[in-house]
Amino acid sequence: MKVGLYNWFQRLRGGKPFPAIDGRITPGKPTPTEILGLQPGEWVEVKSPAEIAETITPDGVNRGMRYDIEMLKYSGGRYRVQMRVDRLINEQTGKMMTMKNPCIQLEDVYCRAECTAKRLGCPRASNTYWREIWLRRIPGPDAA
Repeated sequence: MKVGLYNWFQRLRGGKPFPAIDGRITPGKPTPTEILGLQPGEWVEVKSPAEIAETITPDGVNRGMRYDIEMLKYSGGRYRVQMRVDRLINEQTGKMMTMKNPCIQLEDVYCRAECTAKRLGCPRASNTYWREIWLRRIPGPDAA
């Protein structure tokens, strides 16, 4: 109910509604993948929420990686690829894990915990990890 009231007020003042995304892949069904081979320094645009919804389950998952509502604010934005991520440290075990499906980290894109309760502003400014299917390669700002 609170979100509905917030969205109503935002419509009145011309603001953005509270972010929400409903994944369209049936739970238990495979999620799609796309390999762009993105490399550090390349530029991408984050796809629209509607395009991303077609690639995730109702829980927001694509091949084991969660698309979080904190990521919605980046839709339509253009960012430089910071790195490909194919290994992560599992914080619970301290062990290095090799990812079956590598992901992408973007420059200046991180969790700000603006929409998620109980994250307390995300003081660690955790990096967000992106599946390539959620991104679109674009020419950089210097391209003529």
